[in-house]
This record gives sequence, C-alpha cells and structure tokens, in this order.
Amino acid sequence: MNKTKKFPYGISLFVIFLIGLEIFYFYSFITEGLFKHYGYTLSGLTSVIYPIILVILFAITYMVLALVIHGFIFKRSWTRGFTIFFLIWASLWPIWGIVVNNLPLQNLLILVVYVLMIGYMLTENVKEYFKLAFRFGDWILYKRDVKLKSGKSTIIHFFSRKTPKSGVPASMPKGYEIGISDRSDMPYLHK
Repeated sequence: MNKTKKFPYGISLFVIFLIGLEIFYFYSFITEGLFKHYGYTLSGLTSVIYPIILVILFAITYMVLALVIHGFIFKRSWTRGFTIFFLIWASLWPIWGIVVNNLPLQNLLILVVYVLMIGYMLTENVKEYFKLAFRFGDWILYKRDVKLKSGKSTIIHFFSRKTPKSGVPASMPKGYEIGISDRSDMPYLHK
C-alpha cells in the first residue's frame, strides 16, 4: 500500500519543519544556548554524568520524532495528541532560555514557531487526516466523488480489502447500517 500518495503536503512540510527545528535547536543549545549559558562546553565536561544526560536528551527527542513520523505516515490515532504534547514539552526549553535571558530573540522566535505548530495540529485539516477509517473485519470503508450523467457529483461509499485506485478511507456515515451481500459476502451500507 503506497501511503506517500495520500500524504498531504501540509503535513509533509510540518514533519520536515519539525525535524529541522529540532536539529537547529539542539545545535544551538550546545553551541550558544543554555548549555553554554551555564558555562558548559563539550570539551570541558569532566564529569561523566553530563554527557550521559545530553545523550539521553538527544535520544529521547529523536525517538519521539521517529514515533511522530511513524504516526503521521500510518495515520495512528494517538499521533496528534502525542505531537501536541511533544510541542508543549519542547516549548519549555525556549521559555527557559527567555527567562534566563539567553538568546531571548531566538528563543522567542522558536517559541512562536512551536505555538504555531500546535495551532496547526488543532486545525480541521489535520483532524480530518487522522480520522480513522471504518473497518468491518478485513474490509475498509472508502469514499469517492463520482460525476453523474446529469453533471452533478455525488459521494459513493464502498468497502475494499485492498487500496483502491481512487477513493479515500472514510468514517461510517451517520444514519447508515452495514448489510452483507448474500451472493458475494461483501459488506455494503444501507439506511
């Protein structure tokens, strides 16, 4: 199943931007940010505990990013909430930088970007992207616009076990029930 075909540009840009922002922030954190602000340098670390803490922070952040990417690609229902939680957690670092007056303009800009990213996660487009498709056993409900001979267009719903050439996964429409064809054992919707 080709997931990238149905991966919206806005979400693609969001994920790429999030990864880039995290790489930039950690680079900045070590070279001129809070790490340096408190008098640490990578070459000056004599205690073993500080490099271990840094490695753990980097590892956690990049594992979280890997989970976020996985969740976006495979439309996992937990991804939106998890990403919002991560963005709130990540926002604490620039807030801390602003409070201790370390690169306040840069940290304010990063904080604004995090807030905008949280706002994007709350938009209807992103909510719609993560709506779960209705499943009935091995069958997934899809919908597509069909143009009628009269020139009007209508939405049809259909079940498929494989990804169809056209159509997108759909949630169960209100007022419908599932019936099963006696002839083909295939599910269908009826009012």
